[in-house]
Amino acid sequence: MHDVILGLALVVALFCAFLLCIESGFRFGHAGGRAQRSVPSTIENGVFALLALLLAFAFGGGIDRLNARRELVLREANAIETAYRRVDLLPAREQPAMRAIFARYLDARLAAYDNVADRPATAAKFAAAERIQDEIWTVAVRASRDPSRQSVPILVLPALNEMFDVTTNRAIALYVQTPPFIMAVLVGVALLACALAGYSMAAQPARSGVHSFAFAAILALTVYGVVDLDYARYGAIRVNAADQVLTRLRDSIH
Repeated sequence: MHDVILGLALVVALFCAFLLCIESGFRFGHAGGRAQRSVPSTIENGVFALLALLLAFAFGGGIDRLNARRELVLREANAIETAYRRVDLLPAREQPAMRAIFARYLDARLAAYDNVADRPATAAKFAAAERIQDEIWTVAVRASRDPSRQSVPILVLPALNEMFDVTTNRAIALYVQTPPFIMAVLVGVALLACALAGYSMAAQPARSGVHSFAFAAILALTVYGVVDLDYARYGAIRVNAADQVLTRLRDSIH
């Protein structure tokens, strides 16, 4: 609920800021005699083109990062399932303990992504999952010393390495976002474009309220979409559905 309220507040703030810039541009145009000139200037067209380019690149980058995060969730699920199946290759005396550790590990991994907005708590949960990784590795290494289990160092240990490596990639991808400078430029150009849109409307005797509201609303939603793509764990656009693969795997192990 808090995420929804925060998202709505951001959209409303952007909408009001864009609408204010349109109104300011309109009044400035009227005060400066813009009504005598009806053809938009080259600078105005250039700013609108730059805004379109920035939005396209920012949106494209956000979607790429979203897809990459989903892909990493699936990779982790596949890696864990593969490693879990190879527990059958361990000595019989080690298998019950290893299966129990795997169950705890999946619980810890799912819990780590419950509330990533709380970074200190998330870091603590990641650390807890890493400690369970150490337990898994210890059992596997101990089992690999058994002369009757030659397949353990060949098949089990590489599968565990893959399982652990994916967690590192996911942790890095979690906080890879559009650079703040790029976002600042995007919002700045959007504000300037709104002001120029209002200035262009000053060529007419009266402003068009419908066009002003529509332009400000669409632009606010688009900029919010760019921001939201970078926070796919607690925004309107989420990758939580991909976690169902891990949840089903956890349930099957339990």
